[in-house]
Amino acid sequence: MNRGSGPEIKPGAASEATERSVLSLSLVGTGTRIALVLLSLVNGLVLARALGSGGLGQLFVFLQLVALLSVCAEGGLSHSAAAIAGSTPDARRYTHGLVLCLVPLFAGATLIVAAPVIGLLRRLVLPNFPTELIWIAFASVPFMVYANVWLGMMAGLGRIVAASWVFLSGTVVWVFLTILFVASLEVGVRGAALVYGVYLLVQAATMLTVAIRLLGFPSRSPPAPGTAKKFVSFAGRSYPGSIAYILWIRMPTFLLNGFLGPASVGFFSAAQQLVDRALLPISAIQAATLRNMSDLHP
Repeated sequence: MNRGSGPEIKPGAASEATERSVLSLSLVGTGTRIALVLLSLVNGLVLARALGSGGLGQLFVFLQLVALLSVCAEGGLSHSAAAIAGSTPDARRYTHGLVLCLVPLFAGATLIVAAPVIGLLRRLVLPNFPTELIWIAFASVPFMVYANVWLGMMAGLGRIVAASWVFLSGTVVWVFLTILFVASLEVGVRGAALVYGVYLLVQAATMLTVAIRLLGFPSRSPPAPGTAKKFVSFAGRSYPGSIAYILWIRMPTFLLNGFLGPASVGFFSAAQQLVDRALLPISAIQAATLRNMSDLHP
């Protein structure tokens, strides 16, 4: 018996608390994702009515191009940010500062490589694809990369509720801008792509503000020697898997666009989104358990 040491913790109490935490965060994540599905459905209906199947297909190709370039530019930073944020509290401010430095560098290097590659393969996978959409996609990449890394960092911190509200509010902004400009002013596919770029910019600015409020201002002083090397090396180990996954799920869009045209992509996008939505509870549980996994593996 330990006298004077406070209340005794019963065996299994910690694990029960962890299970309750994971369950509650999973429910929050699932609920938020359901709300995002409904908002995305409204947005998709508005876009389909305003752009038609061909225009919707071009926009979906644009969105897939932004996603593909963003994962290539991310360099595995989201996985590393999740691991460091969850297991090394002293390094969180420095990690955020490191992310703010690495994101524009990685994005710039990726776009320098991607520009000639897209130029060579454009007739195969991007036939009749407006050049303006490619430039808008390039400009959107840094903001998407930061969003991906920020989400990993928030998952590592266990801030699922904060991340959910940021994404939910950002999607509301996107729907509002879509209704205002794409549907009402009929700005076409290029205007819809610009709206998406503005949405990513606003979302990245909101994420930066939330991160500063939660972590404090980013720091350039490493808490221990080799922190930056550890962060980058962890990102590098997870990078090949990220690239393989994004190519596996995104390439069908470009192949369909190349062989059958943007109208077929429009129909394919609807089917793919239905499949993605079926996995929402699983993705919510994964995000909720990431913090506990990071704590167990410092």
